[in-house]
Amino acid sequence: YNALLRIVEAEATGSDVTGKLLVANVILNRVRSDTFPNTVKEVVFQRNGRHVQFSPTADGRYYSVTVTESTVEAVSRALSGEDQSQGALFFSARSKADPTNMSWFDKNLKWLFAYGGHEFYTLKTK
Repeated sequence: YNALLRIVEAEATGSDVTGKLLVANVILNRVRSDTFPNTVKEVVFQRNGRHVQFSPTADGRYYSVTVTESTVEAVSRALSGEDQSQGALFFSARSKADPTNMSWFDKNLKWLFAYGGHEFYTLKTK
């Protein structure tokens, strides 16, 4: 629970409740997916080689955030089953992301929608 609160706060600081809910949805979608680890903490701290899946675990934001009431509300709603993510397994803030990373997203993932500065994606179907 605390890992989910911290990653949502770190990834969506300044977002509205829906933006935070969407981030929580992605984490929980990954937990339910066979492609990713089976717990929130394992998903949050998963690495692909040297690369983290969620930048706040590398730059320290995960550890320094103060969890807000809107994050608690968003996480509670996500844990209660509310999912507005259309099955998203990935998100990125293109304006803040490394262009090489965004190129990987564009080539390898299916774009679903954008909300509050984040773009949401899922795996391409074969």
